[in-house]
Parts: sequence; structure tokens; C-alpha cells
Amino acid sequence: MNLQAIRPIYKFLQRLYFSFVSLIASRRYVPIRTHGFVKINHRTCVGINVCSNGLVIYGKGTVKLGAYTHTGKNIKIYTENHDYMSSSRIPYASSVYILKSVNIGDLCWIGDSVTILPGSVLGEGCIVQAGSVVVGFTLLYQS
Repeated sequence: MNLQAIRPIYKFLQRLYFSFVSLIASRRYVPIRTHGFVKINHRTCVGINVCSNGLVIYGKGTVKLGAYTHTGKNIKIYTENHDYMSSSRIPYASSVYILKSVNIGDLCWIGDSVTILPGSVLGEGCIVQAGSVVVGFTLLYQS
């Protein structure tokens, strides 16, 4: 079989699959425009016109992606952490996790290879530089 003949069909099916990734938010389907691998959990709430070039959410905590948010490639969002304060095991209890939500405001722009840690809040309109590690809070329209 000729690979040159199959390649356009494969590309079309790949675009079709990544274009219609949807999830349930507010009791309705909200489409996410994707141009790369996206893996989200069932506790993810997505605003309108969210575009992602590659996003993976780790953990069982909640994530809110605001409207008109755009992400680059290789974005990692963590929503759980080990319970390192537990005295039952040192350095941490392997089966106990602390869940913290991540909130990304509207109109945010997140560059390539950004890591967002549990409990982070990105204010509306903020810009995150490529390769950054986000922990804590950012103000509105801050880069």
C-alpha cells in the first residue's frame, strides 16, 4: 500500500479527532480547540474558546480554564501533592494525597513547557513565559 496515499487521510482524521475533543461543563458540551495531545480529568471546567497545543492534567483535583485561554505545547498542571506532613511515613505517605484546585482566569496566555503546581491561581489576562513554573497567585493582567 502506498504511504503517500494514506498520509492525507491520516492527517485529516487526526485533525478531526483533535478538533472535536469535548468535555462536560455546566451540563453542556464545550469544545476545546486542540493542536496536540490533551489529557484532562472529569473535574475540569472549561470556558468558551479555549485553545491548547498540548496539555496534561495530573491528579484528581479541580481545574478551571477560563474563557479565551491559550496554551502552548507540553503544559503540565498538577492538582495533588503528597502528604509530606504525615508522621506515619517518612518522607511522605505514599497513599495519602492533598488535593488542591488550579484556577486559570479568562484571557490567559501560557507559553510552552509550563508547569503549574497545585493551588495556583492565574489572574485574568496574565501571560506565563515559556519554561516557567507557576506556584501561588498572579495578579490581573500581569506577565
